[in-house]
Amino acid sequence: MYEVKADALEQSFDALEGGDRLAMLEADMAALKGQVAAVRRGGIERPALDGVKGAEGDPARAAFVDRYMRRGQEAGLELKSLSGASGASGGYAVPREIDALIDTTLKAISPIRAIANVVRTGTAGYRKLVASGGTPSGWASETGARNETGTPTFNEIAPPWGELYANPAASQAMLDDAAFDVEGWLAGEIAREFAKAEGAAFVNGTGTNQPKGFLTYAATSAADGTRPFGTLQYVTSGAAGAFPSGSPQDVLIDLVQSLKAPYRQGAA
Repeated sequence: MYEVKADALEQSFDALEGGDRLAMLEADMAALKGQVAAVRRGGIERPALDGVKGAEGDPARAAFVDRYMRRGQEAGLELKSLSGASGASGGYAVPREIDALIDTTLKAISPIRAIANVVRTGTAGYRKLVASGGTPSGWASETGARNETGTPTFNEIAPPWGELYANPAASQAMLDDAAFDVEGWLAGEIAREFAKAEGAAFVNGTGTNQPKGFLTYAATSAADGTRPFGTLQYVTSGAAGAFPSGSPQDVLIDLVQSLKAPYRQGAA
């Protein structure tokens, strides 16, 4: 009698284990079917640069990538990302993830952009005040008198403005491929073109509809405090087209030391 009950109990455990396995197999099959359906709908893409995800969950981004980029559909596109701007004549706001990816890639491959101070503005009338000479200071004891210090002078900087654009071409086969990462490709192509154009403009730009290159500004050998604001300083070598015959290394030391101490660390 005990033997019969034990056999029945063992058979019930076997049936339970078999039922669990069947449920697990059914769950795995359902998950695989869902992945296949997502691939057919274009819902799975290769990972983008720097972990940028797909356009799910962001209507503006989905409209920009899936409708405009992939299909070229312009009618009905009225969604705008909060970080982008669209002119009065039309256009499409770039989603913030793509804009940030382009900016990150630019910093990585553009030497001057990596050290530049990038300021985001809403208009082309940006102005900046720069203090010349700094604010004077002094030492005093705890109860000593504090004499009035001097007041620095301010100079206004109005950077030249221009619009930099890129129009990379992609084949229709690339855009039709649901697994093709449009966002990563777009950001990479634009960043490379922008890096080359910015690098050239920051060095030799004319200042007309583009930045003014630092080599196009007036330069003099006059020291700080004597040359006009905005004039670059150069250090003479002491010989025409060459270093002096005696102690040429001193010229390089003078070049480094001509820069004020607060700016030497990390200078490029």
